Amino acid sequence: MLVCAIGSVHKFTLRKLHGIDWVLIALLALFALHLLPLPPALWAMLPGRELAIEVDRTVFGALQWRSISLDPNATLSALAMLVPALGVYAAVRTGDDMRQGALLRAVVIAGAAGLVLGFVQMAVPVQIYDAADHAFPIGFFT
Repeated sequence: MLVCAIGSVHKFTLRKLHGIDWVLIALLALFALHLLPLPPALWAMLPGRELAIEVDRTVFGALQWRSISLDPNATLSALAMLVPALGVYAAVRTGDDMRQGALLRAVVIAGAAGLVLGFVQMAVPVQIYDAADHAFPIGFFT
């Protein structure tokens, strides 16, 4: 999907931005905001930072510049989980009516296949993942 979107980037930049475009831009800005380092005085005023403040003082002797996110790696992981959805959106946004129809059908077929595989996972006692719970579908099948 991303390759289709990158190949049609001129179509994406020529189109007028709509409401969903602004929502996606705001979402990406929110991730960026959570990863920006803040000065120690400002960062320490945020709630829930007591343990991190104690660790900074113990390990470094002073407060360090830190991001708003208490777990920046988890924030980056959450952002990475949005890449497939952003790829589909960009491919649809840059495509003509034929591509948009094909991508819509592909998303519906993938959703139906995931639903069927989820039911199969619950019905057949096969452990796909190490920590599989057979009462609920997990992984891609959800």
